[in-house]
Amino acid sequence: MSAYQRHKKALDHIKNYGEPTLDIINEVLSLKTTIKQVHIDLCIELVEKSVTLDLPIPHTDKIIPFSKIAGVENLESLRKSNKYVSGCYRI
Repeated sequence: MSAYQRHKKALDHIKNYGEPTLDIINEVLSLKTTIKQVHIDLCIELVEKSVTLDLPIPHTDKIIPFSKIAGVENLESLRKSNKYVSGCYRI
């Protein structure tokens, strides 16, 4: 199936049913691995709990709010809460 056909199939599905299903997502993406509900849930959580901060200029007071989220100061509490992920994902 061409990219155009997959795109059209996804749009038609959304027009008819209002939102994509896992089946249609897997069909139109044509990935080698299957997208599962846990993947969708993670995407939703990332969007709903997103935080936006500018990358701080080193050695300024702007580093403090950034470090509270992405810095080592927060690692121990994240590990204890079972929500630990590596720094690039926290950022």
